[in-house]
Amino acid sequence: MLFRSIRPSENTGNLLLSVLERVGLTKQAKGYALYEFSLSQERSLNPEEHPSELISRWEQQSKSFRFCLRKHLFIDGWIDLAHPVEKELIYLQLLHSARCDRFPVSETEAAVLVALQAQIELGDYHSTAAGEFPDYCHVSAHCLPTRVAAVVSHEAVARHHQSLVGSGAGVMKQGVLNLLQSWPWWKATLFEVTVSISHLLSCLSADLINHRLLLVPQQSFTSAWPRALWLAVDQLGVHLSARQRSHPLASFEYESIHSFTPSPTYFLLIAASSSTAGRGGAESKPSKIVLHTACGYQIGDRKSTRLLQSH
Repeated sequence: MLFRSIRPSENTGNLLLSVLERVGLTKQAKGYALYEFSLSQERSLNPEEHPSELISRWEQQSKSFRFCLRKHLFIDGWIDLAHPVEKELIYLQLLHSARCDRFPVSETEAAVLVALQAQIELGDYHSTAAGEFPDYCHVSAHCLPTRVAAVVSHEAVARHHQSLVGSGAGVMKQGVLNLLQSWPWWKATLFEVTVSISHLLSCLSADLINHRLLLVPQQSFTSAWPRALWLAVDQLGVHLSARQRSHPLASFEYESIHSFTPSPTYFLLIAASSSTAGRGGAESKPSKIVLHTACGYQIGDRKSTRLLQSH
């Protein structure tokens, strides 16, 4: 077991080092964190937290839970795909992200992904005596969200699968990585957020910024934007995109962000209104964006943000 019995006095930082050693990574491996998963929520643990206290709380509430080792920060120089253990962990993590609908795969990409994964799980293509396709439904459940798996063409999967005859699992896993890494934000941490209000926030009471105003008018940043967005945080900055889309609606480099304030239900971002700010662009009135999310403190993890900004 990766998670042996946890001593009450042991904090997350020490446990993380022990887990890294158990899976075959050195203590110098960078960018990893322990996550807690409970129901539909996931959260990275702070190094000072005590997992034994979390376990006690979950057991008292009769909730199911688990800990998981994940690559928390994808920073250039911190990714070692030449290391077999790290490569396998990243492959599994990206596959899980695809299954959780965090990659905007097209129908063609979905068919290719299922074919690659089928070659890994089922081996070379073989139809049944009745000419039926292999069990692509089972494979799709491992790499695609339900909504995409329901419409992916098994005929298209079979064509791609047949072209992979003789290919080994290692080559196929590299193919999966290549496909998923083609998305520009594969290194980003994604948060599902809802736009609550825009730069017109300045006309509201400053009490909102201090988190004393709980009801926020539902007004989008721009009428052309959907309310349900992805917020992606990577080493380049912060990006807002419609969910399941590859191109950002807005990007803010770190030097253009004036300040941010997390709360249990909102995340306030104050930044230059143009992504060109800080690169010779004209100065303009900062935009104030309030994003409705239960992950405000996760987004505003200042230690992680400082690490990202420094790279």
